[in-house]
Amino acid sequence: WNLDIRYQARNFWLRILHHKLSCRRVLHKLLPHDYPSPLCPICSLSIEDEDHFIYRYPRKWLIWKEVLQDLLLIPISYQDVENAVYKLHFPTNPPRVSSSIIFTSILEHIWKSHWQFIFNNVPFVPQHIINRIHSYLIERTLGKELPHSPPSLHLST
Repeated sequence: WNLDIRYQARNFWLRILHHKLSCRRVLHKLLPHDYPSPLCPICSLSIEDEDHFIYRYPRKWLIWKEVLQDLLLIPISYQDVENAVYKLHFPTNPPRVSSSIIFTSILEHIWKSHWQFIFNNVPFVPQHIINRIHSYLIERTLGKELPHSPPSLHLST
């Protein structure tokens, strides 16, 4: 794991890779009294398995598709996302930021937004999440190019 990613994103990704994601299908199976339904708490239409939690839910897929197509400039399929998330096979890097950072940002923002909906009733609005992802990536990209401290000025008298 040489990816330059934040702890929260790494934790979420490891949960995915080890099939330890707290999706409703799993919670319902383990704790049926506390989780009487395996349905997605956001859409209430589909069983929330790992794939639905990560990218198959249509509003989450919209986030993946828009961010990746905006930044990678290529059409994106479910298979592309599966390869990146489960096999760490990323599409070609765009200029300025690696594909792994883009995928990590999407995962992290989907994770946070999902749980904000669950615990704080914050609506799951794809465009807001897309905007936050873009802002984060811009900030991260600019942060790498800017010096950490201003250059010293040599004033001659």
